[in-house]
Amino acid sequence: MARGDFNARQLALIKSARSLESDARPFDHKINDIWQQLSAAKGGKSCAAEETILRWLLKHMDSSSDIAEQLRRYPATWTTIGCLFERISLFSLSRIFLERKFIAVLQQSARDISRPQSQEKTRPSKEKKRKRDEPLTFDLATLRLPETLLQSASELFGALEKLLQRLNTTRDRHSEHVLIGAEHIKSLFRVPAEAAKDLVAPLLWICAHSLSLLPHDGIVEQQETWPKTVVAFWDLHLGSAEDSHEFAASLYNPCCTILDALSGPDKVKGNLLRKGSWLQQMRQFVTKNLINPARSTFTNGKGLGALEIANSTTLKDPAPSIKILSHLLSLSQQGLDDPITKRERLTWTSAVFKLLLTFAEEHNVAEHVITNLMSNATRGCQPDLETLRHVCKSYALQAATNWSLVADIISCDSDTFLLDEELFDALLASVTSVTKAEEFELEEIVEGVINPLMKAAAKARNLINFIKKWHGQISQLLSKGESLDQSPWYDARAREQCADLLQGTLSIQQVSSLVDRLQEEDDSEAYLIVLDAICQGITDEDYIDAIKSNLLDIVLQPSNNPAQVSSVLTPRWRITRKTTSWVAAADVNRIWDHVKANLSRLLSSGSLSDTATFEAFACCCELSHANYPQGDKLKDTLAEACTFLKRIIAEVKDENRFPVVSRYIDLVFNQFPAISQASSGEEQISNLLGILFNRIESNAAKIMVRPSETILQRVPKDDAVQDDEEIVEALIQPLISKLESSDVCGWTGSATSSTTISALLDFPPEVFTKDRRKRIMSSWRNRKTEVEAGSREFPIAHERILRLLILVMTQPTFYDGMAFDDVQGLLVNISSELLPFLEKLALLMIGQMVRNVESSATYLDQILRYIEGLDIEQTDNPIMPLIVLKSVVIALQGSSTKAKHGLNQEQVAEKLRELVGHSIAEFSSKLKKPGKFAKSEDDLMVLDLTLRAAAVIGDRLSAQPIKLSSKVVARLQDAGHTLSSEGVPTGWKLFTFLTYNKGVSSSDILLKQMSQEYSSSADSLAINEFVDASIKDLDASARTSLLHDLLKDCSSWQNPSIPYTVLGRIIEAIQVSAPLSAVTEEGKTFDLASVQVILCNSLARKTRTLEQFQNTAQVIELLLDKHASSMTQVNIEHTMAVVAAVCSSEGPRLSDPESSVAGGVFDTLYRLTAIIIKRHRLRLEGHHHLLVSTLQTLLRVLLANPAKSKQTNSSFLYPPWLDTRLKARHGAKFARLLTLVCEPSAASVARGKHNSLDSATDAVKRSAGQHMFWVIALYIKLQLEGDVSRDVRKELATGVYSILGITPDSNRRILSEAVDESGRAIFRSLFTEWKKFGKWSGV
Repeated sequence: MARGDFNARQLALIKSARSLESDARPFDHKINDIWQQLSAAKGGKSCAAEETILRWLLKHMDSSSDIAEQLRRYPATWTTIGCLFERISLFSLSRIFLERKFIAVLQQSARDISRPQSQEKTRPSKEKKRKRDEPLTFDLATLRLPETLLQSASELFGALEKLLQRLNTTRDRHSEHVLIGAEHIKSLFRVPAEAAKDLVAPLLWICAHSLSLLPHDGIVEQQETWPKTVVAFWDLHLGSAEDSHEFAASLYNPCCTILDALSGPDKVKGNLLRKGSWLQQMRQFVTKNLINPARSTFTNGKGLGALEIANSTTLKDPAPSIKILSHLLSLSQQGLDDPITKRERLTWTSAVFKLLLTFAEEHNVAEHVITNLMSNATRGCQPDLETLRHVCKSYALQAATNWSLVADIISCDSDTFLLDEELFDALLASVTSVTKAEEFELEEIVEGVINPLMKAAAKARNLINFIKKWHGQISQLLSKGESLDQSPWYDARAREQCADLLQGTLSIQQVSSLVDRLQEEDDSEAYLIVLDAICQGITDEDYIDAIKSNLLDIVLQPSNNPAQVSSVLTPRWRITRKTTSWVAAADVNRIWDHVKANLSRLLSSGSLSDTATFEAFACCCELSHANYPQGDKLKDTLAEACTFLKRIIAEVKDENRFPVVSRYIDLVFNQFPAISQASSGEEQISNLLGILFNRIESNAAKIMVRPSETILQRVPKDDAVQDDEEIVEALIQPLISKLESSDVCGWTGSATSSTTISALLDFPPEVFTKDRRKRIMSSWRNRKTEVEAGSREFPIAHERILRLLILVMTQPTFYDGMAFDDVQGLLVNISSELLPFLEKLALLMIGQMVRNVESSATYLDQILRYIEGLDIEQTDNPIMPLIVLKSVVIALQGSSTKAKHGLNQEQVAEKLRELVGHSIAEFSSKLKKPGKFAKSEDDLMVLDLTLRAAAVIGDRLSAQPIKLSSKVVARLQDAGHTLSSEGVPTGWKLFTFLTYNKGVSSSDILLKQMSQEYSSSADSLAINEFVDASIKDLDASARTSLLHDLLKDCSSWQNPSIPYTVLGRIIEAIQVSAPLSAVTEEGKTFDLASVQVILCNSLARKTRTLEQFQNTAQVIELLLDKHASSMTQVNIEHTMAVVAAVCSSEGPRLSDPESSVAGGVFDTLYRLTAIIIKRHRLRLEGHHHLLVSTLQTLLRVLLANPAKSKQTNSSFLYPPWLDTRLKARHGAKFARLLTLVCEPSAASVARGKHNSLDSATDAVKRSAGQHMFWVIALYIKLQLEGDVSRDVRKELATGVYSILGITPDSNRRILSEAVDESGRAIFRSLFTEWKKFGKWSGV
């Protein structure tokens, strides 16, 4: 019946094809009817009807009539033609194309569709637009509308893509008939560029016009391959030397329109991936056919004619063209660091920049594009000095200086200013004129102008001249009475830059002379600002000795201006502080005598927001340090510092003032703890520090500034604080007193008490002495009522309280009134978040009592009475009994005896077993259907606690299982599967319980869990506990058999991590010194070597995600490392083969939703290769050719550039997972592999018996030296084929030097002969560097 229907449909199609000419119906009716019949009659062996239809369509499309244009524009026409392209044989298609002038029809169709007419010209303006879901009418006016363009173009491009797909897939077929037809069709498109542009140019304009008609979701899926189709047809044309000129004249303008539309962030919205794909393809298209040929032509001395033609085609709007050409030029220069062609590149880029700038100036758009031009110039399109100076004078240094433009000019070539004194002075004057800059402008000037110029001057060995000019500009500002606070010359970043460059650029004599000259030539004290920068940069003792006497003279000389502004006073105090740290004690006293009056006045009345006040206080601290411990002026300096410290303490009361005093507080806690033992004569420094710390803590809740929290966290951890008991006492005593205070309860959980407890938590455990611990615990016990009330209202604060109690009880603490009621009081308000803290605290409290029977008889009696009075059947809430019993059992297990003061471990454990059984029964009763239950938080919390308690008595459960019916076991097992699949660790703990309780077959659970899907990641600790319980009673052979059972269905594993966690745990548990094996049901031998082979095969073929790949490799690495004796030669060779296979074009396609996979895969392959070299080095002897092959494959991947993989002719095909280029850190790993081979450790090559006269390491080095030089040969070849980044070459140098170190002279000669002349040049460079830097000289 089905066959008859098909024949009927085929016959109907034939009849329709034959009656096309005689059919009087409208064309659209006939085309739609044909399309329906073609869809129904798919799959016939003959294509005669399809040929007839195509001939008829092309015949009526090839004319200038309105009907022909309607057919060419009608989307259904191209839908039908696309279907015909797929069904007609290529040989027949080529004949039809030739007979019916298909190329001409296609060109005219593209021209028609690329020229939509406006709606006003085609229909009345009042007529409503056609809705998107209405069928398109066969009306010429409608078909000419812009809205119809997308539909017509989509079908046209769809048909062309189908044609190209057929032409490109013929290489896989062996029919000569098909190949001839494909080549014949291609020959129709192999025409010169002047003819090819008649098709490609309209197609490009279609793409350009479509971008202005896009829907809100941007480029649609059907449009994604349009640029690829256009490029494919252009690539079929016959190339010639004049192609770039033809491209510039006819194709550049639409390409420019497309790139301009795509480059703007707001012009084309929607899918960013599709937009990026279009952008990348069009940039590559223009670069390949215009930029690169134009460069080649220019290099041959034939000018820039192609670029001039391209500019001339965009005269209506030249600005976008200039920006696009500049950007494409900069992109084409990136990654090129060959010094041989650097001069040629600079000549080329300079000429193009000048051409674009001239074109912009001729058409009055230079002001709009100059910023874009210069921005691209910094990325590779660099102009010459003359052009840069022209840009600077004409556009940068105008009435309003364009600082970003100046920064780009400096980035291109700082000699623009450094070699032109007049222009340099003009720039400096512009910087000086900025006296009230905003922060962003300051950053732009300092980071973009001043600092780069300073670096360039230092590189040119002319830093002194720059410093002199800097000093001169500051002098001008001070002489005019201008403020320096917002001047770029006074910015701290400029001083820091000068400090960084100083010692590396200037000699000791130059620095000393500079300091003298600055002081002699200045009356305004502007030199202090420059001198401050110099002081910051001096760290070497020789430099210090050379200038400290000069600095001392400057510090001790009287000021010329008593009423100094803060901008001058601040550096003076910094210089004084620096000088104090350098000079001798006698000079320190002279400095104090000189500055004490001004210092005292400033610290007493100076504004705290003034930087000069801060620097004066810092200077006072430095003077105190310089006098400590027995200096003559110690008492005076400390008195001054403490007086100011009291002022800071007073300021902390006002929370609004904290941002102002925070830097003073940081300075205080950095400087004062080291000298806390010194007395100021009035009050101990430690007391003042304690007052300040506790004042901050008291106001921390009000101070909504992060530094307050930072100080409270940092100070208790400071080593100087911890080493000084007086400071610790001063800091911690008030905090504990607050907890004990009856007025303000520190245990309520309020904001104030939270800061107190948080501050105590930041102290290390060592500072909590026995007395302090007892005070804290006694205070807590006395406030249990408030704590319980606060736990309900402030759960987060209650967590902090529990953490503090745990911190205190970590050390045995017997506080007043200690009783078992304390534990019971804790376990009143319990939540899942607090349960872990409560368990730990209960264990600490009960544990210390069990371990100290003599001090806790009453306490143990209370526990005993509680346990004896516990009625399991009447227990509604088992949380408290479970915690208590579990804690007692753990404490007794850790005790030397099984009974303590009436507490018998066996009895308590039996009680706990009964309680676990009761709790499990209660939980199972809520499972109305197997695996179906309401997963409430409370039920899961109780279940999880029950299962953890059961794990404590796992051995008892194994010996005396809890009686559970098969129905209950089935429900529990289903609940475990449900919970584990959702990533809840309780599910795995439930399996562990059932395993201990002998309720189920753990092997069956493992097998099911291995192939189960999981909605979220699982807890590896819970999985490992379950696996441990499952294999506890199995010997090594049985565990190997279990591995076989698990791996039988490895193809069905759904989760990327859990199966491999299980395998790894079982393999770790197998403890054997000799190879072992198990016999499978089929009678075959199965061992760990078999496991390794199975996993290796899975690694190369079955992994789908990066996580799965890494986990598989981790298990393989475990086998190769821990069970090296069980591995055979086959395993080693197979592993290296798998590494090579993963790096081949047939490697796995891996995905990772969060990041690139390339780096992770390479790191994994590195570890596998490294473990073979380290643990199985002796097995590589005689098989170095396999190792070299693996290393070469890794090297190819390391140096591969996936972005250019489709454009190169390299014989190496990159693996699918290589989605991005590898970094220098991966180069370091590969170099480590080379050094492992060439510089083996003695342990890796040790044999059981060896000749003591022959070093084992030397023997394997000689063996490796016969093969490893081929890695260098490939390294040289890859450098010639593509660019290798400088960072990667630097990291690889270590490994290359190791190879050269073991390669004999004969093999070096072989290597030199094996490469061409260019390769020998690279080899000579490597060999020279090795002799200079890498060869061991015996020193």
